[in-house]
Amino acid sequence: MELTTLIVWIAYFIGLYFSVFWLLVFLDKGAKDVLKKQATEFPFVSVIIPAYNEEGSIAETIKSAVNLDYPKNKIEIIAVNHGSADKTGNIMDSFRRDGVKVLHIGRNPGDRKGAAVNAGLKAARGEFVACLDADSFIEKDALIKMLPYFESKDVGAVLPRMIATGGNGFVKKIQWVEYVVTYLYKKLMGHVDCIHVTPGPFSLYKRKYIDMVGGFDSSNLVEDMDMALKLQRKNLKIIQTYDAVARTVIPENWREFYAQRNRWYKGGLLNVMKHKDMLLNSRYGEFGLMQMPMMIITALLSLVVFTIIYYGQVFKPLFRRIYDWYYTGFPIEMSVRKFFENLMLIDINFDRIFFIYLIIILGIIFVVLAFRISNLKLSEKGYRAPVLFLAFYPLMIFAVWCGVVKDLLTRKKQKW
Repeated sequence: MELTTLIVWIAYFIGLYFSVFWLLVFLDKGAKDVLKKQATEFPFVSVIIPAYNEEGSIAETIKSAVNLDYPKNKIEIIAVNHGSADKTGNIMDSFRRDGVKVLHIGRNPGDRKGAAVNAGLKAARGEFVACLDADSFIEKDALIKMLPYFESKDVGAVLPRMIATGGNGFVKKIQWVEYVVTYLYKKLMGHVDCIHVTPGPFSLYKRKYIDMVGGFDSSNLVEDMDMALKLQRKNLKIIQTYDAVARTVIPENWREFYAQRNRWYKGGLLNVMKHKDMLLNSRYGEFGLMQMPMMIITALLSLVVFTIIYYGQVFKPLFRRIYDWYYTGFPIEMSVRKFFENLMLIDINFDRIFFIYLIIILGIIFVVLAFRISNLKLSEKGYRAPVLFLAFYPLMIFAVWCGVVKDLLTRKKQKW
């Protein structure tokens, strides 16, 4: 058996295994919140909003935090201007009249969002701390729906359901579907304690656990993933909720999407290396034995398998055919006719086709389930949106991973 064929079969097996695994978790545990109550006790909560050049969205972000349904004497909003060069700081200052604490801090070389969050933590008085990205907006009832989950002493963080907001362009439609599917995936991951990131749009933490793990890494590319790994290291639970909702602005186009995901995936790999002692370590349960390895395997499969599939089975034959057509006057109609005339069933690799379509069918099932769970219609942004997601999202992720590898090999310095 050729090496490339072996790799493809291994990829099929891994993809099929985990697709069936998560489907079984869904059938066993479901994907809706079991806890259906709101906070009746109101501990003091600090909401930290770090921002760097976010003049376009910061006002709406702060308004969403100020308008939370929570006793005003039990909550503080801390907005941190992290050396912005635009009007972000001035807009923040205008909210002082609403009781918002505004911090202006400098931006040192190597500083990232974690530095701003840590500055907010120094000023925070809350027993619980929520971090809210400056391009995200939290719904009014989210906080009182999230706090009851901390009744369990081993819960370190509670996450809202994230919904993408924005227009209807090609890239945005794909991301909109991605966020719907990601909720289902993270909910299932939560059932087996495998959530590996506490996203910026209003992840809520118990303050003592943030202090226990030493706060946020001020220079980390994805400090929210690093924080999740720190919490997992302490065997603390991370809960994904359904009823608490945060809306977040997503990249407008491919260039912005690539820049965002390049940072996420590059930072993810660096965090896996930082916490490499958790890999295949039974001390950390399913997270160490399954989730940590999968974070590496997913990247490898995306790179290796798609290189083999796209190059070996799509681009290489296509370029060869175009080359032949160029020297024969582009007889496309004749070539297509001869292809079907010479096509024989014995030439078709039915085993490979079976597994490919099985994985595609399972992918469709997950997309449909995700939309049903989220009470959204597949046609909400047109039926093309889920089709575009299934057809192009894997290719987009493959392109991002190629860029990550190139940056790491050339030691490209990350601007942000």
